[in-house]
Amino acid sequence: MPLRPTFGRLDMDEAQGLLIGLYEVDRIQLRSGYPGILARLRPGADPYSNRRILVYQRDDPDEHWRTIREIHRYGGGDCEDLACAGAAELTERMGIPAVPYVYRVRPGLAHVVIHRLDTGALLDPSKLGGMGETDHGGIEVIFGRGTPPEVLAGVTGGWPWR
Repeated sequence: MPLRPTFGRLDMDEAQGLLIGLYEVDRIQLRSGYPGILARLRPGADPYSNRRILVYQRDDPDEHWRTIREIHRYGGGDCEDLACAGAAELTERMGIPAVPYVYRVRPGLAHVVIHRLDTGALLDPSKLGGMGETDHGGIEVIFGRGTPPEVLAGVTGGWPWR
């Protein structure tokens, strides 16, 4: 049964709780052998076409939350899919403690990023996967150390494997 929560009907704490559930399912799938997503979101991940293997896909109308297995099946996902899968990958495969983190961009619009628990940095896998290149409704990449995400719009930083 697919998860189809609507942020407008949930408060941010309730949404955060559901995201942790998706993150835990992703951790289980990674432990069972599914490949991670982060390297596949990078430009040039496909050596033959020099394109991304997985991409950010703007919100689907049904708001079906995708697990890692489904992200691979559909070729990508939206912000909550990528942030949950990316946080699970950092935790399970790289030993970096991380969780998904949701915040309100403006009334009626929420965005989900990865919160690194060791440094406080916020990583945006949607931006890594192409958000903003073709989608003008999103926010810019945000990174930082312990600063609230609303303050960090436009700040740049690095991913752990670079």
